[in-house]
Amino acid sequence: MLTGINVNERVEFSSKFDKNDPKTVFILRPLTGLEMLKFSSGSIEDIVKMVEASIVSVTDFSGAKEIRDVINSLQMNVLGEVIQAINAINKVTEQDVKN
Repeated sequence: MLTGINVNERVEFSSKFDKNDPKTVFILRPLTGLEMLKFSSGSIEDIVKMVEASIVSVTDFSGAKEIRDVINSLQMNVLGEVIQAINAINKVTEQDVKN
């Protein structure tokens, strides 16, 4: 039997590069299949839109308040971690990322 995506699920993620307390916490959600299709081109803009759609909220972040501004201000290593966490909750494989 198939089961649907639980769009109400929330996953907390903190970067291993965050050495301060309190840690910045990204609250992520899984994307629906249709949302994943919208972001499937792999363009930089689609990746940014995917990250923006996946982040429900960010706590204890110094600086930007809007999700898009937070994404734009992240260092590349932290952004990469966030993208990996999003791919994990959406069960995107390395091969899917390459395609």
